[in-house]
Amino acid sequence: NGSSSSSASSSTSSSSSTTFRERIGNLKRNGTPELTFGILLLTLAGIDYSLRERTDRERDDMYRRLEREVRRDEATTRREDEDLLREGGAANPLFQCIIRKAPQNFDGHKCLKNVRVGDVVNVIE
Repeated sequence: NGSSSSSASSSTSSSSSTTFRERIGNLKRNGTPELTFGILLLTLAGIDYSLRERTDRERDDMYRRLEREVRRDEATTRREDEDLLREGGAANPLFQCIIRKAPQNFDGHKCLKNVRVGDVVNVIE
């Protein structure tokens, strides 16, 4: 009796593992691993695309904000310069100096424009 119960349990575990192996074999034959891999790959590509799009939008928004701030700052500087000229601040320079070096990218709204080495400029503020 003891030997028949152990052989019955081993045949049950053998039949259940055979069933599991058959199911795995069926899954391999009908393309499930390939489909799963393909779906995973497409999902990752979609996530990557959406993250890149969001990053691009955020970068564009940041550029627009910076451009707006620069334009606002330029307008304020122009107004201040016009006020200074109206008040006669340019007639009373603090001192004069000679341009010794003019970098290529010396074109900001608070920088000297259209100057060359050797030009004499008045410093007014």
